[in-house]
Amino acid sequence: MPNLTAGLVGGILTITVLENNAPLSLVAATTKQILITQPDGTVLTKTASFYTDGSDGILTYTTIAGDLVEGTSSMRAYLVITGGITGYSHTENFEVDP
Repeated sequence: MPNLTAGLVGGILTITVLENNAPLSLVAATTKQILITQPDGTVLTKTASFYTDGSDGILTYTTIAGDLVEGTSSMRAYLVITGGITGYSHTENFEVDP
């Protein structure tokens, strides 16, 4: 992930959703969200987009004002996929510089 700074607008967060250590196709996802947990525990729920067409399992989100604050944050995906998969991905930590 590129260097992220507090207050950055236009930063790109990406997460790859895996199943059995392989990218999970998200093509049939009806809900795609990235949940950002800030250092103080505040959780932001953001609508995610496919990086390509969803078959690679990669979701992205472009930050807006207030999303990134200094310290260790984390993110995970929340998905609803037609055909029975609903739930959260693994959690990834990342650092936000001052």
